Amino acid sequence: MSRRIVVKVGSSSLTGSAGSHLDPEKVDSLVDALAFVRARGDEVLLVSSGAIA
Repeated sequence: MSRRIVVKVGSSSLTGSAGSHLDPEKVDSLVDALAFVRARGDEVLLVSSGAIA
């Protein structure tokens, strides 16, 4: 049975130290983690505040 997993990510989790631009390494890491969950057969919903990113 698959599950629906909601992942809430704050903008600061996706941006670099300056906080004004997306950090590609952080985004890649998040995508890898979400892909792993999808590969298990679970549904993933990603929620972001979008305040900065």
